[in-house]
Amino acid sequence: MSATNLSGTLCASATRRVVLAAAIVSLLIPSAAKADYPERPITVVVPFAAGGPTDLIARLMAEPMSRMLGQQVIIENAVGAGGTVGATRVARSQPDGYVLLMGNLGSQVATVGLYPKLAYDPQSDFEPIINTGGTPMIVAAKERFAGQGFSRVRRLLETECRQK
Repeated sequence: MSATNLSGTLCASATRRVVLAAAIVSLLIPSAAKADYPERPITVVVPFAAGGPTDLIARLMAEPMSRMLGQQVIIENAVGAGGTVGATRVARSQPDGYVLLMGNLGSQVATVGLYPKLAYDPQSDFEPIINTGGTPMIVAAKERFAGQGFSRVRRLLETECRQK
């Protein structure tokens, strides 16, 4: 499969997952014991810069989510400190379903090891609603090295693992 075809397939698959996630999120958001939720716009805080992958997924999800809920869904980028600024904003908000976090492993897992005095506890301050998607990862090498093939990389890794 060519890189172009693979990219198109990944984008189409990601878009389908985001629309499905938006539908599920719209059904699972806590209603704060009110049958008429939502009564006002919902803010989705993205703890990273606009234009990045987390922001992109949030923006793709906002429109179908807004349509399904009948309320505006606002994307708010609250950047800084590896995602902790935005996550702290959500952790300190009212638990009424009107301020949501579009978190990821950076804001919810890595920060625990990086920041010993977090203003929030990723496990107790948040309730996961849905996994909106995955990020494809690759291993790449300089062109000259790549010509030597993946088998060399595999041999190096296996040797390293055996030595430990």
